[in-house]
Amino acid sequence: MRKIMTYYFRALLKNVWMCGRNSVTIKKAGPRTTQMGQDTTWRVAVLSPPNLITLVRYALIPVLIWAAYEGELALFAAAFYICGISDYADGYVARRYGLATSFGSDLDNISDELLLVLSLLFMHLLRPEVIADNVPLFAGFLAAAAADRTLFYAKHRGKGRLHLYSGKTFQRAFYLGLPLILWIDAYRLVLYVVFGLGIITFAEQSALYLTRSRIDPEEKSFIPLRYNVFKHLYRH
Repeated sequence: MRKIMTYYFRALLKNVWMCGRNSVTIKKAGPRTTQMGQDTTWRVAVLSPPNLITLVRYALIPVLIWAAYEGELALFAAAFYICGISDYADGYVARRYGLATSFGSDLDNISDELLLVLSLLFMHLLRPEVIADNVPLFAGFLAAAAADRTLFYAKHRGKGRLHLYSGKTFQRAFYLGLPLILWIDAYRLVLYVVFGLGIITFAEQSALYLTRSRIDPEEKSFIPLRYNVFKHLYRH
């Protein structure tokens, strides 16, 4: 397990570094993107308003770990909900003001991945019975996540991140639901909804990684959209 986690975090860090080294692309309306001018620098890319909002999540990770370790559930919940607001706000600002970049997208996704991995630690520290009493659910979730990330990094070399309707729904449920799982007595319904959505997301992404030679970041669903129940939650 330690070797798997080490490999995973090395892959994440390498992906962040390569995002910064590569040219930054601005995403316009529609699937096509254009290169920014050559005068765009690493500093400009990092310090754009949506990326600064994303960096709030990275800054709060030590706070979340400390709060979980000390058993400060109220502080943990407050910091985690700020992370959730940040996750929504960075994308909104990027789209609203035409500041979406491939680097910002990767920065956003990697922060979500880190918090998802750390959520197991948070549950272990704050409410260990959640994991102990629901081993089959977490085993299925981890298996689906491992298959998804292996295909993403091994087959597609960490390029072409997906933004599926199922993934967006899982993200929002995750940020809303994790503090509730740790707080309320009747937590199981929330737990199975959140991590069930995670399994669906990873299964759908794995299917796309397996069947596509090249990933289209604008693709929203593996199945035809008319059959996708999640699409009704979002504007088209």
